[in-house]
Amino acid sequence: MSGSQDIPVDDLFLKMFMKTGRHHPLIHMAWADWCTQGNNTLHEAFMKGNVFRDNGDVERIWAHIQRDLVWRYLYPSPLFLGKLVEALIQVLFEWTESPAQGAKFLEIAGVLHKNSELFGKTTRSQFLGNIRRSLTGSFFKWGDLSEPEAKHFESFGALHEFLPSILEQIGESQLYDPLIAKTILGDQDLGYSNNTKLIPVLMRPLSTLVDFVGAHEDPAFSFGKGEYSELTAFGQLHHDLSTYHVLDRGQSGGYFKLGVAHFLMPPPGAGYIRRWGNRNVSGKDVEHFAAMRGYLAAEAELRGPGVFFRQCLALGGFNFAKWTLPAIKALGQKYTTEEGQRLGTNWLQTAAGTKRELLNRLQIPADTNINTKTWEGIKQNLAHWRYDWDQTQEIKGGAQLQTAAETERPPESKAEEVEPTKKRKRVSFGERGTVPDPGMTQIFAEPQTEWAWPSGFTAGEVRPFEIEDLQKDATGTGYGPLYLAVGGVALAFLAFAS
Repeated sequence: MSGSQDIPVDDLFLKMFMKTGRHHPLIHMAWADWCTQGNNTLHEAFMKGNVFRDNGDVERIWAHIQRDLVWRYLYPSPLFLGKLVEALIQVLFEWTESPAQGAKFLEIAGVLHKNSELFGKTTRSQFLGNIRRSLTGSFFKWGDLSEPEAKHFESFGALHEFLPSILEQIGESQLYDPLIAKTILGDQDLGYSNNTKLIPVLMRPLSTLVDFVGAHEDPAFSFGKGEYSELTAFGQLHHDLSTYHVLDRGQSGGYFKLGVAHFLMPPPGAGYIRRWGNRNVSGKDVEHFAAMRGYLAAEAELRGPGVFFRQCLALGGFNFAKWTLPAIKALGQKYTTEEGQRLGTNWLQTAAGTKRELLNRLQIPADTNINTKTWEGIKQNLAHWRYDWDQTQEIKGGAQLQTAAETERPPESKAEEVEPTKKRKRVSFGERGTVPDPGMTQIFAEPQTEWAWPSGFTAGEVRPFEIEDLQKDATGTGYGPLYLAVGGVALAFLAFAS
């Protein structure tokens, strides 16, 4: 589709990553990656509200949602989760106890390093105890013990040494494992109500640190410019986080760098929905718009305007529980047996289409709300798509008329050969004395005019003739001189509509 405008998916994103008032543990990381397309050098611009992802047409948006949100964050593989756990534990160790890093917590946050709030209103030893308890039960097996030995959690250094044993149990499968994901990340069906899982526990001190440092910058969340020593504390924090990588399955085994936006609730100018000011379009207005354009009626074909309208509404979060959520869950089930990169990029879009009953009459409840910015994107896409659709139908209709004319036209006989003086386009009107085919003569005759012999000619005197290709006249009216060479002797002047 030419000239399409992006449809912001803020509403859809929020419904994907929140349930029963609780959010996915990696919601901030997912949103930052979505808006910056995984480029952590854009984190500062993103937090200032200057980076908005442009996905292009509707089909591409669905493909990106499938790859960058559903595959990576909603149904992550043990390989991805293990690499994330590894990076988080390395940060905690190196920023608190590693001499090489110089205890970044203390350097950057100062007194916050000793503040119990950093570890969730607990002491450091209690925080390490929470990590130990998150490694119990389910798929974790520690011999005859129900939980790992306490000696591995006496310090972040001891935890770091124990890290290989944790990663070994998580494994490196690239297939989604519901048991592993629920144990260390949380249960989607329960709305991620348990924040005592391993990854939420490990994220807590980093999220607290990033928020504290960023909020105290002037202006807030600024990085500064220049060498490392010239950066703000927040800029230095981002730089240090960038030295840690997490596996990016969408890039065939590549990695993406951590950054401050991964741990921070986005400021209002960058936050999902809040960045647009929480202005909504009512269901009544949406229904009126759709009814005036015929989008509510049952559709006759899968590629009709009403179907495209439904696809756009789904990207705006409309009827999420019935249309899109079942498709997302079905996709998650596919990830248990097939690696994400092996699935077709339009799998989610196709599955969601079957769930939203595309061809049935569309009903829009009065209490429907769609974000204003999202609605503007939907209308822009509809306008461009409808233009392309109308052009396609016009071309298709013209092709059908041409085919019909060619089907009805009698076989052409061979024309007499004339020695060309320049390249010509030859059109034969039949043998001597034969009235030219009406289907052809209508090209040259005035509209609604019955065919007749040109002035000065009678039946039986006309021989086959040739027509030169002529351009329209300079005025663009479509009328120009047409010279007919008859028997190579007579010349007649005709005006015709090309």
